[in-house]
Formats: sequence, structure tokens, C-alpha cells
Amino acid sequence: MPVKSKAVKSTAKSKPGVKKSAKPDVPPDPMHDGSREPDEELLRSMLGKTMPLLTELRSRLADAFPSVREEWKFYGRKYGWSMKMLLGKRNLFFFAPLDGRFQIGFTFGDRAVEAVERSGIPARMKKDLRESKRYMEGRGLRVVVRSRRDVEAVMELADVKNRN
Repeated sequence: MPVKSKAVKSTAKSKPGVKKSAKPDVPPDPMHDGSREPDEELLRSMLGKTMPLLTELRSRLADAFPSVREEWKFYGRKYGWSMKMLLGKRNLFFFAPLDGRFQIGFTFGDRAVEAVERSGIPARMKKDLRESKRYMEGRGLRVVVRSRRDVEAVMELADVKNRN
């Protein structure tokens, strides 16, 4: 006669500082799963209505900077996947898809920060850049893209970055 097994709920408390593992029936967040690089289908599902903005941004970048290329990079389970937009070997910006929008992250050196101050980008972005912490690589600015106006700002910032 086969022996039936019975599931027993553990009454043991977890150790401090030890995270409980994820439930096995919950699929991992694809942007934090290093086994599979994000593809267009995943981007479409995450970005939804803002996918055409990414398509427009890619097209305009290719027109403005013929040597531009994309490179996905996995930064570990904590940070997940980011796409680097490169001009040759130089980082232009980082791209991260979010739910219904996407984020572009720039790093500007001192000369580029001065050029951004003189540019036509929105004052709030200039303020964010001015107030960001200065690192050895420069100052960071994140732009959340939800509209064509945001795409315009990203293109202007990409031009500043390229010239400086």
C-alpha cells in the first residue's frame, strides 16, 4: 500500500535578515530575470501606449546619430536589465522600461551640465540636474517619458551629451 504524504506547515520562525523565497507559482519579474534578455514583445507589454514613443525615439536617434546602437546589460537581480544606448563605445544614456512609461538616465560632465543650463529643456529638468549629487562620472538626470514633449527633451539632452 503506497504511503500518502501530508503537507505540514512549518511553525519555525525565519531567521532575521533571511528573506523568504518567492512562491513557486509566481513567475519572476522578467526585467529582473537574468536568464532572458528583454525582447520587443516584453517591451510592448510593459510600455503599452508609450511603445510608439520608444519607436519614435529610436528612429530619431538613428537619424541624428547614425552610429548609435543598443546594448542590453543585466546588472543583477536587484537592479535587473537596462539598455545602454551607445555612440561608438561612449554611453549616450540608459533606458529602463516601466509600467506604461519608460525612463532615460543621462550622466553629464561639467561642460555638458553648463550646456544643459543653456539649452531649451524644461526648467524642472535643469533644476533636477543642478541639484543632483556630483559623482566622478558627472551628474545624473533621469527623464520619465510619457509624452512626445518628453521625447523632445531626451533628443535635446542626447544632442548636448554628444557635443560635450
